Amino acid sequence: MADQNESSFKALVRFALSTIGFVCCITLAEGAALAQSSLPPTARVVGHVFCADTKAPARLATVTLRPVPARTAMGGFRWPDSEWIQEAPPLYTVMTDKDGAFAAEPVESGFYYVLAELPGYLNQVWQFTEDELKYPSSKTLDLIDHSFPKVKVDQGQTAEIEIQLQRGAALNGNIRYDDGSPAVGLTIQLLREHKEAKQGAEAPPTFRLMPFSPKTDDWGYFRIAGLPAGNVIVKCTLRQVRAVMPQRAGGHSILGAAHDGFIEEDATPEQTIDIYSGGVFHNKDATPIKLAAGAEVSGTDIVIPVDKIYRVSGLVASLEDDHTINRGLVELLYAEDGLKVSESKIGTDGSFHFAFVPKGEYQLSVSASDVQVLNNWSKSTGRTFQAYEPSKQPLSVVDHDLNDVVVHLKPKSSNSQ
Repeated sequence: MADQNESSFKALVRFALSTIGFVCCITLAEGAALAQSSLPPTARVVGHVFCADTKAPARLATVTLRPVPARTAMGGFRWPDSEWIQEAPPLYTVMTDKDGAFAAEPVESGFYYVLAELPGYLNQVWQFTEDELKYPSSKTLDLIDHSFPKVKVDQGQTAEIEIQLQRGAALNGNIRYDDGSPAVGLTIQLLREHKEAKQGAEAPPTFRLMPFSPKTDDWGYFRIAGLPAGNVIVKCTLRQVRAVMPQRAGGHSILGAAHDGFIEEDATPEQTIDIYSGGVFHNKDATPIKLAAGAEVSGTDIVIPVDKIYRVSGLVASLEDDHTINRGLVELLYAEDGLKVSESKIGTDGSFHFAFVPKGEYQLSVSASDVQVLNNWSKSTGRTFQAYEPSKQPLSVVDHDLNDVVVHLKPKSSNSQ
């Protein structure tokens, strides 16, 4: 499963990098060059890929040629429009043979980054976020240019390049619940320290999510290889998906009185909670792990304290007459910094549910309205006939589930709607 997730990430990276290309205003003086570039490609790129640690050929490695992006006059990068994407230069992907050799042909003339990938070896792409690859700044373009081997391809010529792959760091560990049972099939992600984001010597480090997500195996184990050196935090995610059935949205009063309803899909189909290195629920409390170049860190275990995770549910109702409100969103926020823990849509019966709430102090942030659905089987056509003032109220989760939380909202006046 880890290989499958890694393949999905590589596919995303290929798309992201493929959209970085040449965008420039074509002048009359460039007409001849444009005509020449429209000729069928006749050049080729050949080379060898080796493993630096073993000095052996990198057999069956994937080698990809990516066009080097052109800079704007301001040193940045202009994002191409959809028509340009359809006409983007072709990409070239080949595999090395038993001797680590490869040949890509025919290739259009120009400058190319040559990316070689082999499991366990450093993947330089992983130092960038998805947004940095899709919308690179001038600084990111400089770093890309420094990180990836580059080759110049001339029309009708053969360009040669030799690439050495460096063994990446690796991380392995076990995720289990506090009763000792393995946490099977949990998504694992890494947050990598981003040193440039510090705003002074005393500022705490900033960690950024690395865009890949393997899962724990049937014993709760995981292993991630090919990582760059640096400090990382491990994050795993509990995810509960429940069936969502059409229900009659007959709101009823907290006191038991019913009111007219309609049909609509109900509630939030998925609930999640993140647990970080050290078995904590907030990333600021996590224990960073230091990765050295080419080294393996073992025993990166996380024990999930399920005995400190509770369920919270309740109703959202009108302050005027206690009828339940049939649409909206309830967000669970940490009281100390306002960071969102989870969210729940308000059901057609006015209910909300949080499956995973760690012990602690929170705020419930609620925004809601009464909605009449015009098409009983479509939640896309509705009419709001009463809006309510947003509300925040404290919530303390100590040592048991909370099943009777009530949030009262004040109706907005017709003038304020």
